[in-house]
Amino acid sequence: MIKNIRTINDITMADWEDIKRRREQGANLDQVGELYGITGTTLAKYARLAGVDIPRRTDYNPLPSIEDIQHLRTEGMKWADIAAKYHVSRDRLHSYAQEHGIDTRLVRKPTLTPVDWDDVSKQREAGKTWGDIAEPYGISGPTLQKRAGRRGINIGPSRYDRLNAMLDPDWPGWDDVKQMRNQGEKWTDIAEHIGVTTATLRRMMAHLALRAPTGDAHKYYDGASPYEKTLYSQTLCWSCANAVPDKSGKRGCSWSRDFKPVKGWDATETTLYASKSYCSKSCQKSYCVRSCPEFVRG
Repeated sequence: MIKNIRTINDITMADWEDIKRRREQGANLDQVGELYGITGTTLAKYARLAGVDIPRRTDYNPLPSIEDIQHLRTEGMKWADIAAKYHVSRDRLHSYAQEHGIDTRLVRKPTLTPVDWDDVSKQREAGKTWGDIAEPYGISGPTLQKRAGRRGINIGPSRYDRLNAMLDPDWPGWDDVKQMRNQGEKWTDIAEHIGVTTATLRRMMAHLALRAPTGDAHKYYDGASPYEKTLYSQTLCWSCANAVPDKSGKRGCSWSRDFKPVKGWDATETTLYASKSYCSKSCQKSYCVRSCPEFVRG
């Protein structure tokens, strides 16, 4: 790595010249971005904001023939797999196929393996996921689940039932999240384990003041476990009805009214930054609240 870029201001004119030179030599954006500690997408965004014209590549890998594409699609190969096979981007492959009249929408094999519904029931009772059961049949997990439901097979709680259950802070699944996170599991793996997308998991955690930390939030909790960092990096105030006092005085606390710590709360003093420059003028002291006697969820 040449340099670990945190913001667009970290990129100097010399850096931009180096980036343009590497692009002219044939490196793609991801390869160049990796040298500077950012993704290719972020690098492209920074270039647009800075008004820098990054040269386009001219040494793209050759595309497969239309006949090869048609053959592979007939065999059921996904566009992403075809693109990876020939080391080209999927967007470029799509555009090329569309220019030659090939439908780039999802096309599955003309015949699918008949579903053994007795075997599906047994696998579900054994605890297998719908995705794992559906894979040999060439269909998605949700599709198999819908078909099973129409045949009277117990498909378990619906997605909406599961989401409603997750809104309860005492939902048993949060114990699994805690355990898996403490073991260093990725959020994508945790979300898959509890049956939701990563985006849904993050939204639920944000609603319950359990959102994952980002950026420099980690540095305040160096001694905490991964799950504790998740808990502590998001103050309880974000989910508290008393965080916004009203004129009647029925709602609010000493912190939200007068910025005085609440007696009996469990909180860690932190520093808030108004910008990413971390200059002294943009800093102010605050608290990250973990528990509070005046907490009211709302």
